[in-house]
Amino acid sequence: MGKISASLLVILLGSMFLGVPAPFTIRVVDDQTGAAVPRLRVTTDSGIVCYTQRNGDVRWTERSLMNRRVRFEVDDKNHRFDAVGVTLGVRYGGQVALRVHRRS
Repeated sequence: MGKISASLLVILLGSMFLGVPAPFTIRVVDDQTGAAVPRLRVTTDSGIVCYTQRNGDVRWTERSLMNRRVRFEVDDKNHRFDAVGVTLGVRYGGQVALRVHRRS
């Protein structure tokens, strides 16, 4: 095993045992069907931008967001869904489902 492979293995195993905190997760779903909504832009009050994944999830691990109330803006560049703004209490391991309304 090369030095790089051994170092990578130590880093990966170390992070497993150091208790890396679980992310704060927002799952965005269609309010009428309950289906996950992918590719929506989610922006924090501090300007951090992420996009929902296939399963509607956005996961946040940034320490600057934890243990405080954070304003999230959710919007869709394709205008399929109405924009939503919500303030949530963010903490490691927290989970929230956010419903968005599909435009007619």
